[in-house]
Amino acid sequence: MISTRLAVATVALALSGCAAPLKLTASWFNPDVTPGTKFKKISVIAVTKDPANRQAVENAMAELVPAATQSYKLIPAEELADGGKVAERLKSEGYDALVVMSVVGYEETAKPQEAAGTTASKVQYTAQTATGAALRVETQIFSLADDRLVWSGLTSSFDPTTLPKTVKDIAQVVVEDLKRRQVL
Repeated sequence: MISTRLAVATVALALSGCAAPLKLTASWFNPDVTPGTKFKKISVIAVTKDPANRQAVENAMAELVPAATQSYKLIPAEELADGGKVAERLKSEGYDALVVMSVVGYEETAKPQEAAGTTASKVQYTAQTATGAALRVETQIFSLADDRLVWSGLTSSFDPTTLPKTVKDIAQVVVEDLKRRQVL
């Protein structure tokens, strides 16, 4: 089920033509994290069974997340199933944070089109809708030093374009929020 959803989302990302802006629809920041806490060495993990997608997502995230290293360079796919071992291995190599991205929703949907016109008397109201794909991705950041969730965010996009572009858009939204919270 999840691998089918990821495959469908990947195809949608690869084939869709025009994109609506990506939005951070929800986020949570751990109130116990001291403001100004900055991570120095971060690993990024894309949760997917497809090695090429894992690499593409992690590469795009690592470009925008300061001090980030792709997990595929550190941890073979078969070892990702054991989160405890992954965390211990990263800690032993000096990593203090982990960013995890996963697709949590993908559905065909309709989006109402906006009315068009230059003045109130010329507006043409229409009941037409555009159909496309809605993609929801959860990004979580964990502190490896004290084994706790620091930040979690949910992004939503209508008809995302390519996988690398969508991931870069997600990374930009996430990084902006984390900088605002003085974590990066």
